[in-house]
Amino acid sequence: MFNQKGSKALRGVTKQAIFRLGLAGLLCSTGAVAKEPISFSSAQVTGKTQTTRLPGLDNAKLKQRDAAARAKQPKSYVLQFAEPQSVAVKPNAWQEVQVPNGSKAIAMSVWRTEVKSPGAFSLNFGFSRYQMPEGGSLHIYTPDRKQRIRAFTAADNDIHGELWTPMLTGDTAIIEVNVPTSKLKQLKLELASVNHGYVAASMAELAREKSGNCNVDVVCPVGDEWRDQIRSAAAISINGSLFCSGGALNNTANDGTGFFLTAHHCGIDESNAASMVTYWNYENSVCREPGSVASGDLGDGVLDQFNTGAIFRASYEPSDMTLMELDDPLDPAHNVFLAGWNANDQMPSSSVAIHHPNLNEKRISFDHDTTTITSYLNPASPGDGTHIQVADWDLGTTEPGSSGSLLFDQNKRVIGQLHGGDAACGNDMADWYGRIYTSWDGGGTVDTRLSSWLDANGTGELAIDGINATDLGTNRLPVVKLNGPYYGVSGMPVDFSSAGSQDLDGSIISFDWGFGDGNAAFSAANPQHTYAQGGTYDVSLRATDNDGGSRIVYTQATILEAGEDELENGIVKSGISAEIDQAVYYYLNVPEGVAELDFTSDGQSGDADMYVSRGSTPTTTVYDCRSWASGSQEMCSFTDPEAGTYIVMLYGYNTFTGVSLTGSYKQATGGTGALGDLVWSDTNGNGVQDTDEPGLADVTVELQSCEGVVLATQITDSNGLFNFTELGTNDAQLKFVLPAGYEFSPERATDQFQLDSNANPTTGLSPCYNMSQGFRRSAVDAGMVPSQSQGGEGVMGDFVWQDNNGDGVQDADEPGLAGVTVNLQACDGTAVDSVVTNSQGGFSFDSVATGSYRLEFVLLDGYSFSPEKATNEFLRDSNANTTSGLTGCYNMDNGNQRRAIDAGMVPEGTGSNADNLSVVNAIYFSASKRLWVRAESDTQPVGSASITASVTINGATSSLGAVGWKADKGFYQNNFRDVDQLPSLVTLASDKGGLVRVAVEVR
Repeated sequence: MFNQKGSKALRGVTKQAIFRLGLAGLLCSTGAVAKEPISFSSAQVTGKTQTTRLPGLDNAKLKQRDAAARAKQPKSYVLQFAEPQSVAVKPNAWQEVQVPNGSKAIAMSVWRTEVKSPGAFSLNFGFSRYQMPEGGSLHIYTPDRKQRIRAFTAADNDIHGELWTPMLTGDTAIIEVNVPTSKLKQLKLELASVNHGYVAASMAELAREKSGNCNVDVVCPVGDEWRDQIRSAAAISINGSLFCSGGALNNTANDGTGFFLTAHHCGIDESNAASMVTYWNYENSVCREPGSVASGDLGDGVLDQFNTGAIFRASYEPSDMTLMELDDPLDPAHNVFLAGWNANDQMPSSSVAIHHPNLNEKRISFDHDTTTITSYLNPASPGDGTHIQVADWDLGTTEPGSSGSLLFDQNKRVIGQLHGGDAACGNDMADWYGRIYTSWDGGGTVDTRLSSWLDANGTGELAIDGINATDLGTNRLPVVKLNGPYYGVSGMPVDFSSAGSQDLDGSIISFDWGFGDGNAAFSAANPQHTYAQGGTYDVSLRATDNDGGSRIVYTQATILEAGEDELENGIVKSGISAEIDQAVYYYLNVPEGVAELDFTSDGQSGDADMYVSRGSTPTTTVYDCRSWASGSQEMCSFTDPEAGTYIVMLYGYNTFTGVSLTGSYKQATGGTGALGDLVWSDTNGNGVQDTDEPGLADVTVELQSCEGVVLATQITDSNGLFNFTELGTNDAQLKFVLPAGYEFSPERATDQFQLDSNANPTTGLSPCYNMSQGFRRSAVDAGMVPSQSQGGEGVMGDFVWQDNNGDGVQDADEPGLAGVTVNLQACDGTAVDSVVTNSQGGFSFDSVATGSYRLEFVLLDGYSFSPEKATNEFLRDSNANTTSGLTGCYNMDNGNQRRAIDAGMVPEGTGSNADNLSVVNAIYFSASKRLWVRAESDTQPVGSASITASVTINGATSSLGAVGWKADKGFYQNNFRDVDQLPSLVTLASDKGGLVRVAVEVR
């Protein structure tokens, strides 16, 4: 129960997320899984666990922060339970295991990571990418295996591509992925959010969070007449952190659609609907006498029955209504009831609320008096008529966490959902519920009213009874997928799709589309339609099955106005403005053969963030490029872009005015073709360029005709870059010459052509490219995987690097250290040989005889050694002892090649870096003479942090000025203009003592 309206702070994964939960809701036995993880029966897999360790959070300080917020707004606060922590964890380091499959065995690939957020009371997870191939599964469990969430499989794949999980108790969990090796390339998985529960640092503290003892358990005899309605009520979480109540609703088709009603102020919308997790039957097992100590104590409910993911359908703020549709079918084992409702303008003679106070076990409350119609938080009747006032509860109450819960009339039909109020144990204060009557017509559009969804077929019924989700009659209506919303430009065709629609007990025989622009309905499964004018249109799709049953669903099409919203190459569009949380859109048609594409914005007032997508309209969560520096100076750049329509969204992080926007590209001309890009060390062997994988220097690349004639040869530079320019119009290919100790990465392991490898693993040849019209192919790359052992004489060596952030891991922006002495010794300390690292920090002892050896790294002045073996990724960590500089002892029998013996050295001052700065990007755009710098921080700076940027050009250093801190986004970022010469180094210095440097990428 929250006395507030919707807030920007409650929307989006990166925004502050809020909820409250009691202990019984956390100590959950999360049910039996569909099958056991492979690691449970394979001791070999157990030894392959990786670690994802997050920085520890101060639970006490987080609660003090919340207490201060509550003191400022005692009638409208919400309680925060978890602190979202952004991560970017992708599966790597797979292990193949043979698993019995009938009379045969199947090759399965297994990846595990142990996620630890020290001090967390609970953990739950958000995956920004989830696409599981058939036969694969995702498992989450605690290290002692006492808590396990059911397996997630291909059945959990959804069009939004996300997955959000229920909770596990404690600060450590194992995430395990099992995938048939033959289907490994089909897997798409990225962990984006680890939510650290901090509501209770101890049992004593948790006891203060439980619900009031005047509440009534739904299992008590007083609830016997309401057993069906009790099964419709549920608790929900959003973004892994915000909790509310709500309930499942029936519709006039009685078809079992999982419509779910909750409160608008709970903060669910299109951007975070996929993160909604719905918990069913979270109840205490016995009736605790209301008013007793036990009734206010900890319950024994469990959170083992849930749905994950939903689709936003409608919301209307005046009545605080939000309607969702669960995006997976209701599980018959959960025995869900779809509640009836009454949208008539009537007042009940009595009312009942079913809810989760403080997100504890489900409770029931009774008011035996007639309610009144009012405005929100105003007892005067009728007011604006949007709310129902329950003057006081005769039995039970509501509390924070009850928001969105259903209010039933004497006929057991829903008449509203909880908005807020002052009711609590020990008082006779009122609650207010947004009326179903008001929400029925809402704002008059499909996404602001209930009637379009609960009476999609237009029967005109205003009151219906509920049904069991499994009692659906003899004909089940079609499941209709509309796959919207849609976007386009006037005068250009828009493709519409019914993909995913199906009839579970027959077949769909017709699709009838309405496009909302007055044109006749169109009958086709996947039609095209062209809008004559820009605007927002209501789109409908009715599917009819072979038994004559039909269902209609709705979405919207947003059409940009051709010409008015169009950008012209290099022409400034000025005078753009928008309010906070509003967006404006423009588009640019990009032809074939473009070499470079830039979108830039500028403005002195407010803060406009930029999002760009090709072929579709971007959102704040789905885009091809995003730029969100402080202020309105943004830039998105594309190298060798594909032809098509690029749509730009300027989003008001704060209200902005007077912003200008420019889209510009350079056309490649005949006779000036180019082939080139990058050779990189694919340390995890996945065939994808990851940000922490460095380029490979000194690799030979041949330019050949497609018949194999060598036309030219280049050697990759220190960053692994090469580029053959001024090519003719004849077709050409590249051959990458594999250096010793490496093998090629998988070819085209992803559909992201700018990130994959183009070299054939056997021949080292790229495809043959058509170079007519001077095409510039600037994303022809080759990945090379370091080998661990090869025949011939032994080799020991690799790399000494400057560990700027002191974490003991080789990051892409951390340079090699030249001039470091490395000694080869027998394991008893006898000197054998000595070398000095080259200009890139590399070294190698060749022709090492059979025996056992160790290396000694001699520390440079002004440096200390990095942590030893800080990760189990042997290709990226430091092998030097932090005191002696010695490595372990290596067996060099049979010509072993040890090419991953590294040492990190931390520059003085890094350890005192209070901001934990680490530069992740510095890009110099030579054509426009712009330098783009971005740095991240593990922790938000305390107070105002001054971060000064400088560049080194030809050995001389000059200041660029300050880089702004984006407080709620976790990084520093800025564009510096008129940088006339190519910088060799970018330095960021913090007044907190931090200092980081990074080499510059040139585009």
